[in-house]
Amino acid sequence: MPFSKKGRTKYQESINKFLGMNKGTAMHRLKKMIMFEFAKRLGMDKCYRCNLLIEDVSEFSVEHKESWLWKDVKLFWDINNIAFSHLICNSGAANFKKMGSCGSYSKYLRGCKCEICTEKYHAQTKIHQQNRYKRLLAIKKLAKLRTNKEVIPYFKKMKKKYGFTEMNQLIDKLKKDKKR
Repeated sequence: MPFSKKGRTKYQESINKFLGMNKGTAMHRLKKMIMFEFAKRLGMDKCYRCNLLIEDVSEFSVEHKESWLWKDVKLFWDINNIAFSHLICNSGAANFKKMGSCGSYSKYLRGCKCEICTEKYHAQTKIHQQNRYKRLLAIKKLAKLRTNKEVIPYFKKMKKKYGFTEMNQLIDKLKKDKKR
């Protein structure tokens, strides 16, 4: 039986209250999480712009390889024109042509090799490598491995066994196992 207009509004409000946000917003976030999970499973979780791993759904964005705006609406819908990237890389790429000033990681990736952009690129790459190294050390410690060289084969073994797609999942599992 269909709702009255008032009943429908109350129903929507109760759903929004239960979810803690608008249902449309929640659905968008869920679809983004599903898409990110499938991208990880398919090995498509490397940024189109910087070629670094997209580690969190909050960094994940869908990108058009070739700009469609004011060119051709078909480019918007062309699946072959779609890639995944870090949100910051995607946003920065769009602003590259508009903004004349330099000084960002994404501008370096788009072709600007000035000293400032190069510095930003190297700084961001260094942060990414440091975070990866921290995760490697955490796995080494939690899994009680003797050398750093044992971590990657161990991760690959666990990846195959449990279906992990990232090191943080293994770290979480090892922490849970340690508490038991």
